Amino acid sequence: MDFGKRLQKLRKHFGYTQQEIATMLNVSANAYGKNERSAKLPPAHYIDQLAAIYGLSPEVLNSDCELEYYTDAAGKPAVKERKKEPSFAFSLLRVAILAVAEYIERKEK
Repeated sequence: MDFGKRLQKLRKHFGYTQQEIATMLNVSANAYGKNERSAKLPPAHYIDQLAAIYGLSPEVLNSDCELEYYTDAAGKPAVKERKKEPSFAFSLLRVAILAVAEYIERKEK
């Protein structure tokens, strides 16, 4: 998902209009709309402000990680980074590395 689509999905999930977000950022609705259309990337300080609005870190907001959209216990919209489960191949590799490390440790004794 491109950055503009991510911004649009976040805004809609939290129930904001483009005008409301633009007001929070102190820009025009037209300028903010360009960000959602991916016509223009927002400056870094806007990314920081947007991240704060949505309760994310700027790194997560600006990354291509998957986000989990949900409603919290108080009934408010929320979002968080979706942690990916390690792949089966990665799990096997981890087991193999641990086995080799254990084998080397035994050999050295």
